[in-house]
Amino acid sequence: MSFLSSELKNKTIIILADFFRELGGESSRAAMQRAVAVVNETLLYDTKTTIIVMHGNLMTVLLKHFHQQNRFC
Repeated sequence: MSFLSSELKNKTIIILADFFRELGGESSRAAMQRAVAVVNETLLYDTKTTIIVMHGNLMTVLLKHFHQQNRFC
């Protein structure tokens, strides 16, 4: 259940993204592209086990890339 209309939610997301970029951060899209590049590079190695460590926000945007129905991002 969402307390915000989809229009207000979208505007809020845009405002927050601009806010973080102004503070020297990166957008969710830029973070996702960076994470996907790391995963793709990791897949090039012939290893039995691979561990990728990241914080929860980055994991969320990475999951969104692989699963478009992810509603957290």
